[in-house]
Amino acid sequence: MKYSSMAGYSPEMYQLVFGNDNRFVYLCGEGPREKRSWDNESHSYGDVEALVVELYAPGKGVVRVKLPVSTIVDVKDLSWVSLINPEAFVDGKKKDVYLRADGLEVLA
Repeated sequence: MKYSSMAGYSPEMYQLVFGNDNRFVYLCGEGPREKRSWDNESHSYGDVEALVVELYAPGKGVVRVKLPVSTIVDVKDLSWVSLINPEAFVDGKKKDVYLRADGLEVLA
């Protein structure tokens, strides 16, 4: 996916990349992974700052989504889900798309 960069995460960038389609397939794998903060002074990892899950976006491929640490992910593998308040960020150099959301909702 190639998109021009905007500063920071935004709902507008999510809309540009994914349009109105907010349906993904949850890929359980090893389950949610912890993303830890990096301390530049001590050159070590700190507290858990987010959970990361992998989703399949039809027509776009696999994407990783950062969720709040307090999120309870009780979703079966290959279930259809939607993101709650999704935002996207596009890396200006690599053109990689990064996602974050307030949570996941399982679709019926």
